[in-house]
Parts: sequence; C-alpha cells; structure tokens
Amino acid sequence: MREAKKVNEAWYAVQVMTGKETEVRAKLEKLKLATMLPVQQMPERHGGTWVMKPRMALPGYIFAEAAMTPECYYAIKAVPGVLRLLGTDGPEAIPTEQLAIIALLTYEENLIEVRGGRAALGQVLSEAGARIVSADMRQRRAKVEIRLLDGSHTATLGIPIDGEQRQPQEREG
Repeated sequence: MREAKKVNEAWYAVQVMTGKETEVRAKLEKLKLATMLPVQQMPERHGGTWVMKPRMALPGYIFAEAAMTPECYYAIKAVPGVLRLLGTDGPEAIPTEQLAIIALLTYEENLIEVRGGRAALGQVLSEAGARIVSADMRQRRAKVEIRLLDGSHTATLGIPIDGEQRQPQEREG
C-alpha cells in the first residue's frame, strides 16, 4: 500500500475485534502501513505481589497511517478482524491534537500521578483535555475519557505507587 513518496497520508482509527488487536496490527503492517497500538503497563496482583503486565489502553482500536484511496480502504476492510474505520461519513483522519494523545498512550508511561492519596492526570494528559472518569486505588487503575474524532472513548491506565518497581517481573515457580 505504501508508495515511495507519502502523498496525503494521515492517521485513521480502525475498530477491530477485541482481543485481535495484535493479529490485525501484524496484517496491516504486512500491507506496509505504519500502525500504533496503545499498550500500557497495568499492575496486577499475582501470588501476593504486584507485577506489571502489558494491557491494551484502548481495547478494540488500532491506529494506521495511510493515504486513504479506495484501494487502501478496501484492503484494510478485507483484513480479518477489522470491523470498521471510524468517521461520520466514511474514514475520517484523526486531528493532530488527538493524535498526540494516542501517541502518549502508545509510547509513554506514568500518565497518571498520585497526589494526596488520589489519582490525578499527569500534566500532559490534562493539557490535552482528557479527564479521569473513575479511579480504583485498590486495583491501581484509572479510567480516562479521551476525545477521538467526534466521540469520547475510555482508556484504562495503571496507577503507579511510589517506591515500587515499574518493570514487569518474572514469576518464580
């Protein structure tokens, strides 16, 4: 799909079957499309200790960069697991300011801070217009509402606890 020169390429939101994000991403990359898949490290309790596990921040969504020609559109739609491309009247390019939030969810950690025993958005997310919908300090997760095209979507992010290791840990068996 990708030609030698990038003509009119933009990022699009692709809704996929939940749980099939990595498979669909691999198939889109075989079509030579750049993709972003927002994955965050989530704290989970295993054997009495907290470990960090990678989890989808926006389950059911992949973001692909493409020059949206009819051929490209139908090639994406033909990928097993793809449900639709988001937009009101067909695929709609993601605005730059919203794309910045997706990039943060994809490449950055510690987007949620703990202030006074409560979860709070980090400066970057709060400046981008995101808001915390709910926070569960016991489970160490927060649901954050972000704007994507004309709607809002909920991302689940991990809440870091000061002094604990943020890297995934190997379980001893």
